[in-house]
Amino acid sequence: MVVDKVFLVYQLPLSSPSSDLHLVLTKRKKASKKERLLKRAQAESEGNTVEAKKPIVVKYGLNHITYLIEQNKAQLVITAHGVDPIELVVWLPTLCRKMEIRYCILKGKSCLGTIVHQKTAAALCLTTVKNEDKMEFSRREVSC
Repeated sequence: MVVDKVFLVYQLPLSSPSSDLHLVLTKRKKASKKERLLKRAQAESEGNTVEAKKPIVVKYGLNHITYLIEQNKAQLVITAHGVDPIELVVWLPTLCRKMEIRYCILKGKSCLGTIVHQKTAAALCLTTVKNEDKMEFSRREVSC
């Protein structure tokens, strides 16, 4: 496992947490449920019908991310570089390469955790991208 840690930490390129990727991910924080329900109630009181669209959110949790990668639903996987024990995430870049999914390694578990309202997060995943963010997302894919 020492060889795996050396490979993950020193051989793969790392992005800094203050990068554009962090800004793109913070746009995708979960909207508060209260705000969403208030907007829906106001629209219904005015007599408008509201279609419930599935919100675009950042997915987290190793089991859930693994499932999304295997189902080929993930578009970008972001892994933290300071995960201990390293065995939790050392196989994730290999799985992403096998399924031809873009991945990126970002410094700091706590930085990823703030995006999903947790203390730390070992990995995050994006499944959909808004139309206005497609240009930024494609530029970010190239640099990861």
